[in-house]
Amino acid sequence: MAQLIHVNGPSGVGKSTVAQRYADRHPGVLNLDTDQVVSLIGGWRENFWQALTAGRRLAIGMAETHAERHRHIEEIVARGGGPALLVRIHDQLTAYVRGRPECVVVMTDGRGVDQTYDDVIAVLGRC
Repeated sequence: MAQLIHVNGPSGVGKSTVAQRYADRHPGVLNLDTDQVVSLIGGWRENFWQALTAGRRLAIGMAETHAERHRHIEEIVARGGGPALLVRIHDQLTAYVRGRPECVVVMTDGRGVDQTYDDVIAVLGRC
């Protein structure tokens, strides 16, 4: 069963470090740092409070999605599906996404961050 662990305290006491260490040692754990989510929103420095509101909503959605994912995986495993079924689901989803006319797939396997970034920019330039 998915659990929510909330780490709170004053700045600089190591909350983020502890959370990341826990996530690193527990596969499948989502280290959801709202500050990080807020920093992903363009213009967050200029309009922090608006970005914080949006970031909190995104973080809640991410937490809910992560918990639902765990429930779904637990159900699949309980029915005897296991990893092979998850691979088939992944493959079917990938085939479905690639079949959509507006979809562009940017491969990342072993290409390096710079090449992948350039590929994404090239695709976005076509939009």
